Amino acid sequence: MKRSFTLFVLVCMVILCMVGCNKANYGSLKGLQIFVTNGKGDVSVQRSTLETPRSVGVAGVQWEPKNIKIGINKVWFPDHDTYFALAGNSALLKDRTQLPTTGFFKPIQQYTEVNASAITPMRIDVFPEYGMTYYGVLVDVVFYEFEMEDFSLRWYGQDYSSYHARDVLIKKPGETTWKYPYYHRASNGTLTFVILDGRQETKSTEYLKDAVNGSANTEDCYISIVHDGIGDGPDGIPDRFAPYLDPLLIAGGGKDLSDPSLIEIFPRDKNEAQYYLLQMDLGMRCDPVYHPNNGLGIEPMITTSLTGVQSLDYTQFMHIINENLDPSSTLSDPNNKYEDGKPIYTSIVPVGAGLDTRFGWMDFDNQLQGGFSPNAGW
Repeated sequence: MKRSFTLFVLVCMVILCMVGCNKANYGSLKGLQIFVTNGKGDVSVQRSTLETPRSVGVAGVQWEPKNIKIGINKVWFPDHDTYFALAGNSALLKDRTQLPTTGFFKPIQQYTEVNASAITPMRIDVFPEYGMTYYGVLVDVVFYEFEMEDFSLRWYGQDYSSYHARDVLIKKPGETTWKYPYYHRASNGTLTFVILDGRQETKSTEYLKDAVNGSANTEDCYISIVHDGIGDGPDGIPDRFAPYLDPLLIAGGGKDLSDPSLIEIFPRDKNEAQYYLLQMDLGMRCDPVYHPNNGLGIEPMITTSLTGVQSLDYTQFMHIINENLDPSSTLSDPNNKYEDGKPIYTSIVPVGAGLDTRFGWMDFDNQLQGGFSPNAGW
């Protein structure tokens, strides 16, 4: 009788263990963490910002920032109706004053500066609603900042504080104050690069030309260091600032906005997430094989023996600009795209592969799941 009872107890214990092994570990959500990175990969690993090129002999130069910072105003997760209202009306995403204020989970809804190279997560105090499904992510970026070898550049995509959308700022070596770089065009057509203490009204890059609207161009004016594409016609250079001016609605799940990525939140009684994790990747990491144009975009470049990924200091930066401005330079315009004997305007802009996102969670066994799972393809 004792042996039978003992065997019965052992069988019950084995069954309970088998059931327990197949049961998810549930609990209460502890938080949300948001990572902002400048190159896809394991967010737990500090990435080098001065890597060796994977391929030798790649033509051209990629100038890689030592550090990338961004200013963010919003990171919102839309619900179903809000997402498709936005996806079906692009005008709503081009006018911040028309964005709906409800129908979102809002982990970030105030101005926040983020160091995108440190890969340190932001810990968010507000939690998503249990059992909800969200559609894509709405991200609103205020500025992008590239910290180069000994100077920094910043591009504003929207008004904030005393700065305006389309403002470009520079912090020179050894200085702590942001200043305003421009091209100054004199009435006789002379073009110079200047750095000023205050903002100036600017003219379109159309005013780089000798004639505007059929008349001789005698304007004495300032012009942005980012090509605005205005007045160039269908075959002209596009507006390089355009990708940074509007809120970004990240679809992610399919080929277009009609197929958004889904962010599914566990119900309260079956919550498997100890922490939810969101990564926003800026796609600006230099890699001469997979991302041949990323980094600090300088167009046109000058003739140089450098190839692959390089750092850039202020002296080199000014050398490129001044060689292009010098009509007699033998280094400027290596692709012979510009008229001989004229100063050449150099456009300076951050270049990336767009903003990408992934969403996942850490379970109660401290394992990464969802988009952060080792098998997720990142």
